[in-house]
Amino acid sequence: MRGDKYRELLSRLDILEHDISDVKTRIADLHRTMDRRFDRVNERFDQMYERMTTMIRWTVALLGTIIPS
Repeated sequence: MRGDKYRELLSRLDILEHDISDVKTRIADLHRTMDRRFDRVNERFDQMYERMTTMIRWTVALLGTIIPS
């Protein structure tokens, strides 16, 4: 009787271990997907920053030529 319960418990633990392994794999996949999305968002922010910086420099240069010192 005791051996049967022990085997049943081991069987259930094996199932749980397999399920947890699947969950870990899916979470790792999700992390990779989120990292790629955040990388793309960061690239876009970097591009916007560069464009804004360029526009500000051109505006300052233009104002410097228009407004006499």
